[in-house]
Amino acid sequence: MLTTEEVTRAVDRALQILELSGNKNLRRLLLEIARTESGRNPKGTAEYTHHSANPFQLTNIAIKQTQGSNRLRSDRKKIDKNSTLKNPWAYQSAEEIKSNVKMNALAGLLYVREILKRFNLTVPASLKSRGELWKRYYNTSSGAGDSEHYITKNKSRLYEVIILEALEPKQSDKSLQLIREYINFSF
Repeated sequence: MLTTEEVTRAVDRALQILELSGNKNLRRLLLEIARTESGRNPKGTAEYTHHSANPFQLTNIAIKQTQGSNRLRSDRKKIDKNSTLKNPWAYQSAEEIKSNVKMNALAGLLYVREILKRFNLTVPASLKSRGELWKRYYNTSSGAGDSEHYITKNKSRLYEVIILEALEPKQSDKSLQLIREYINFSF
């Protein structure tokens, strides 16, 4: 079972490898995609419970796109330069990428970058617009869920953080950081 912290660390590392750490909207989009694709614990905890190591629910086809797209050539060079992978990204197996949360986050980031470059898009600032981008390009019409599902899953996270703070005030620094991140959503 992956915790929110593990997924967040993996996303942050992926952004660091591609030298994109300062892109807050891209970070939000990736964390929201993982939350939407992976679901959460029905008991309301902040752990991802539906998928143990593939929070971005990447298919073999999507992974192949990250490995072979000419649009991602410069990103793959950054992976070679900034990561500790022993083999180039193109030679990583889909099974390994799906089972390793750090590689999965990197693949999720690459797949989002492929979408953004292919359709000449930028990551929207509002949660609603990110939900629409997720549905149209990432989840597609054949996938389960719609943009409202995305919004609902990601809006609820803010309320969980506020409730956690009320129940466990000793976590205030961590909770305040999460609240600051999520309060910046434009609903």
